[in-house]
Order: sequence, then structure tokens, then C-alpha cells
Amino acid sequence: KWAAPKEHAAHHPPAMETVNRIHKTLTSRHHGQDFLGNAQQVIDRILARGGVKFAFQPKMELIDYEERNGQLLDVFEVDSQDGAVVFRGSSAVALTTAFGHYLRYYTKCDVHWEDGGDYSLAAFPSSLEALPVPTEKKRVVFMAKWRYYQNTCTASYSFAWKNWTQWEADIDWMAINGYNLPLAFTGQELIWQALWRQYGVSDAGLQEYFSGPAFLTWQRMANIRAYGGPLSDSWINQQADLQRHILQRYLELGMVPVMPAFNGVVPAEMQSLFPNANITRLPTWNNFPEEYSCNYILSSTDPLFVEIGQKFLEQQFALWGEDVAKSHIYNTDTFNENKPASSEYSYLAGSSAAVYNSMIAADPEAIWLMQGWLFVNDRTFWTDENIASYLAGVPDHGLVILDLSSEDLPVWDKIAANQKQFLWCMLHNY
Repeated sequence: KWAAPKEHAAHHPPAMETVNRIHKTLTSRHHGQDFLGNAQQVIDRILARGGVKFAFQPKMELIDYEERNGQLLDVFEVDSQDGAVVFRGSSAVALTTAFGHYLRYYTKCDVHWEDGGDYSLAAFPSSLEALPVPTEKKRVVFMAKWRYYQNTCTASYSFAWKNWTQWEADIDWMAINGYNLPLAFTGQELIWQALWRQYGVSDAGLQEYFSGPAFLTWQRMANIRAYGGPLSDSWINQQADLQRHILQRYLELGMVPVMPAFNGVVPAEMQSLFPNANITRLPTWNNFPEEYSCNYILSSTDPLFVEIGQKFLEQQFALWGEDVAKSHIYNTDTFNENKPASSEYSYLAGSSAAVYNSMIAADPEAIWLMQGWLFVNDRTFWTDENIASYLAGVPDHGLVILDLSSEDLPVWDKIAANQKQFLWCMLHNY
């Protein structure tokens, strides 16, 4: 049987510890932020996009979390005082969600999801005096501590060509819908480019590694390579600048970005640069020709794995700044629509352990937020036994799994059976 690394050998707290760590991570984003002012700016931007000609400045107050079953949950209130509208909330996102509630249930308006929203707001009152004032207090407690938004495919399906104007509108949409855990995958190619060059990979090698903007998702997850590329330096730098704006806005609103991490995908040139490294090739994916697939994977047992993963996170912190990028929540996915090479316990547990160990090497408080799509996509391989083996490589408090299609193809019961936390998710479309 596979022996747990020293990091895992000691007794670990139960999965409930994850919930407490989540709360610590969220509240750590609150220090030094003007949540009242930042929430008002969300209101101002949304109304301006909708063509509203007057300023709506409700009275806003920060209030305590609601305690339920040992958890501290976000809460908001929509109320009135001396004839004026009042929003109360336990965080900036709670306050902006109060505004979203007011839009829907008091003014009969909403902001649509598509491309940051349809801001017609046709039914919004034409004057400040015509704004509806609540006649009684409405208090809403959020059902979950974490409200996650996007999946890794969204970066290519929906966000590949968005500029900051569109992103800003989309973040405002997140804010009024209560999301506090958004994916933050934009701009990571600047870090990978610099890191692979440090290992000696040439510009030609990078061109054979990076896919084009609309296909980066599947290159990042080891399905394709070089397809639709190459990436220009100007595009890589533009995306990095965009990420700076995105991360700063998340910080201002107390949102916790889910930052990228390493899953073993390496450029082909790493084989010749490190001939003793254990690097293998995957089979083709979805009938892509070999020149655009058969990605190169560094074995989880190779010492380079943790080293590369640690360096990537450390350079990510250095580039964006620890205050915005060291969020303690990281996403990467292994075996995405790729069958593992072995069903042995040591191989599966060792694969997940290497990913987690590379994270905690750079951030001891790291939590791996992993997509559970692999368990859905290949149910023949991912039996209960193989799922248990894979999940055993990470301590209970270090892993949260996104059950991506809970309403249709749930696997949360298998996740929970292995003492791991999960997030119930819905895929609205593909």
C-alpha cells in the first residue's frame, strides 16, 4: 500500500475544519477595504449602464454574520429608515446582493447574465422620489458560505476575448447575485512563459506548447497543445494587465479568487532538457491530430513536479502581489477526460498528493478546489474504489470538490463518503 507523505501522516482535523478555514480566508479579505463605498460604486455603475439619470444612494450598514450550525453565514437586509431605503449586509457582496434583491422584488428589474448583463432597466423608476421604499424589513441568510462562479472551460467558451469594460460589468453581475468565489484564470500564461524559460524552454518550444486564446482551457488541462496558436507577447501581456484589474476588483469587493496551479502539463522540450525526468505522452483527445494533442505529462513521483508547482505559485504571488493572489484557494485538474495510466492505489493517491504538496510548499494554508468532472466523464474507470484511492492523497481539510453537474449527474455522495467537502454546482450550458 502507498504510504502517506509526512505532510499527511499526522492526524488531520475533520472536514469541518475546511469550513472554518473558508471563513478565515473570506474574512481576511475584509481588512482595509471600504466595503460601503465599493458597494455603492457597484450600484452606480449598474444604474449608469442602464441609463438611470439620477443617483441612488441608499443608506448602507455592515452587520454581523448569522451563526447557524456552527457556521457563520453571510446575511443581508433590505429595510427603510425615515422614508429612505436601507441595505445591510455582513460583507460587500452581501450588500450588493441586497441591491440585487431590491432591483428584482421592488423595482421589477434585473440584470441579465449574458456578456455582463442587459442593462436596459426599463422598469426602473424615473426619479428618486418614485423609488419604492420597503414597508417591512426583509432579511435573507445565504445558504452557503462559498458561492462559486465559472468553471475552467468558461475561460475559453465565454471570456477569451473580453476586455476590462466587459469584465467590470460581469463582476458587477457577480456582486449583485451573491458570488464570492470566482475563478481567476486570466493572464496566467505570462507566468508560465517566464517559468518555462527559466527551465530552458525556447520560444519555439513555447509555440508548440501554448494553444490559442479560445483553446487555452484544454491546453491547460492536458487535452491539446499548440492548437489555434501561437500566442503573441502582446496578447500575453494584455491578459496579464487585465488580470491585475480583475484581481484588484475582487479584493475591493471581498471576493476570493480561485487561482491556477500546476497539474503536470509540460512543454515537449522538457524531455530533452531533463532526460532523467519521468515525462510521458498522453493519447490523442477527441480525434485531434497528434501534432495538436498527445500532451506531455510530468509524473507525480518525479521531484520536479512539486518544484515546478511551488515555483509557479510563488511567481504568481510575486507578479500579482500576495494581497490579491495568495488567496489560499487554488484550482487545477488532473485526468480531465484522460484515463489514468493505472488504477493502483499508490498511483492514484500519489497523483493527487503531488498536486497538493506543490500547493502547500508555496502556501501552507492552501486548499485545492478541484473539479469533479473526471468522475462524471469516465464512470467506468472511476469506480467507488478508484475515487477513494484518488481522494486519499489529500487530507480532508485540504480539498474541496466542485460537483459540476449536481442537478443532472451528481457525484457528491461519493465525495462525501470519503470525508471531503463539495460544492453543489449547476452547468447552465456548455
